Amino acid sequence: MELIAADIENNKASILVSMQDLKGNRLDETADLFDSYSIHTPYAQSGGCFFVDYDEKTATATFMLEIEQMNQALIPGDKITFSVGEILNGKKHSNSELENIDLNHLSVINNIKANPNIRGCGGMELDSFDEDQARLMEPNEEAAVVLEEGVALTGYGILDNELHVQVKYTDIRKTDNHGNIYLKNRNGEVVLCQYSVSFWHDNEKDSYEEYIFNIPADDLNGYEIWGEFWTCNEGAIKGNWQVTFPLADS
Repeated sequence: MELIAADIENNKASILVSMQDLKGNRLDETADLFDSYSIHTPYAQSGGCFFVDYDEKTATATFMLEIEQMNQALIPGDKITFSVGEILNGKKHSNSELENIDLNHLSVINNIKANPNIRGCGGMELDSFDEDQARLMEPNEEAAVVLEEGVALTGYGILDNELHVQVKYTDIRKTDNHGNIYLKNRNGEVVLCQYSVSFWHDNEKDSYEEYIFNIPADDLNGYEIWGEFWTCNEGAIKGNWQVTFPLADS
């Protein structure tokens, strides 16, 4: 790990860090630090890290750290410590129509999951979701359809007059497998779900995500249903990398 540059402007800091593979051909342009990195400053802050570039000749990936101080601004000379525990590599991205789902012939879902171990939710209309009254599908593992390695369709249909689509992402703590289900109308315009709910498999490694569309079955004629997925099933490069450095003026 090497610090390339670190600059501050007001309460924000921008930092470039590179990571080079010195042992073999393990890094590529899909390198991702997942949630294994930490940023430590002298004061309360929020921040993030994202991929910038990959140099194939030197097997070097570059990442940008962006930090915003909450109360106390950083000043030149303040030290920052950036550490990383693992790097995901070999990530794959797919985006295609789910042709195995016929939106014109959907069954009513009657098999409800009892006491789902909900781990999170998201979407445009979260006010529509009440965790205490959650009605989600019981995963149908026997009829599951593999969409991508690490991604399987475990149920779909009409529940409470809404379209529900359920996908299982395997071993998410190690793979960061995740995705999105969405619709397209006749004009090709994307229609996102109202909200989605994630809950754990009993092994608490795999995660189910259920996407809910507030569109009655009779109105789904003419829509297409699509799935976009990001997977990484090769496992992580594990390590214990850390760099500490002082900030300089912009």
